Parts: sequence; structure tokens; C-alpha cells
Amino acid sequence: MRTISLNIVVNSHLSDSLIEVTFNPKLAKDRIRFVKILINRYPNLDQRISEETLNKIWEEEIGF
Repeated sequence: MRTISLNIVVNSHLSDSLIEVTFNPKLAKDRIRFVKILINRYPNLDQRISEETLNKIWEEEIGF
């Protein structure tokens, strides 16, 4: 099972949302919501998380 640092995930989504805010504001907002969910569930951003878990959270909370 492949894992990734939550720090990388959070920073990646925030960087993408900065770019998308001008041409896809809904996706930018969804990414920011996703980051908020991750920070609330996993306060230690140094830990690793599986891609499967990330995808499951995205699908359950964001919905696509």
C-alpha cells in the first residue's frame, strides 16, 4: 500500500487551489474544504496516509 506524507498532500492541494481559484473556483473551494477536513482529522501532518484513505475521504466528503 502506497503512503504519502500529509504535509505534502496539504501543500499540494493548497497550491493547486491558488491556481484554480481563477478558472475553477468550485474545485478550489473543494480542495480547501478537503484540507480543512484532513487537518481536523489528522492534526499531526508529519504522519503518512495511504492514497486509498485519501481517495475515500475525498469521495465521502467532497463527492466526486
